[in-house]
Amino acid sequence: MVKSAKRWFTVSAKSSSTLPESLTSTGADSLRQAALAAWRSLSIIRHAAKSPSRRLPLSSTLGITKSTEYLAARNAKTPAVIFTDMLAKQQAIPLLLEACPSFEAEYEAHCAECGNDLPYVAAGDFARHLLALHQSGQLEALSNAARAIERLHTEGDAWVREFATVGVLEAVQNAWSHSTVDPEEFVCYLGPASKRWWQGLNNFWSGNAPLVKPPNASDA
Repeated sequence: MVKSAKRWFTVSAKSSSTLPESLTSTGADSLRQAALAAWRSLSIIRHAAKSPSRRLPLSSTLGITKSTEYLAARNAKTPAVIFTDMLAKQQAIPLLLEACPSFEAEYEAHCAECGNDLPYVAAGDFARHLLALHQSGQLEALSNAARAIERLHTEGDAWVREFATVGVLEAVQNAWSHSTVDPEEFVCYLGPASKRWWQGLNNFWSGNAPLVKPPNASDA
């Protein structure tokens, strides 16, 4: 579930390069070793995100299904920890830019004025850019953007999924509703997951739901 806040800021999540104390106990069993391997993989991704030269590509996936830790856990008949890479915070805006290159100039201007750590503000700029594309009849560009938004919903981690809804979709609803264009005209471009979250926003702001969530779902 997502608590909608009409916000135009973001708070950076705390990250740590220190090994969690719970994973350093001596005599750890095979399940703990599998968890340790997953933690190490996550640590590598966090470190790569801070270094552009080692940043993972958007389409990358990381698995440890053949690691010795996984095999040890399987042989011990204990649940194995399998880590699969998902789209993370630092990949959200680049994915939108890849799908909608015409937004690059506006995003560069945004970064020059506000820096590159205000993705919710950038989402507002992106929503207004989509409005301009709609008004100029650039339908293919809208379709490409909508596919990227769908990927944020279906392939992103928790932060990215929330950003896709409360950041991007809600920004579209806000920006388009302050023009002569009905925001609902954007729905035809959205994928299945994005449509459900769009309806969740509508239900919330109409007072029919206490939280933003997909229709007929307790969570997502």
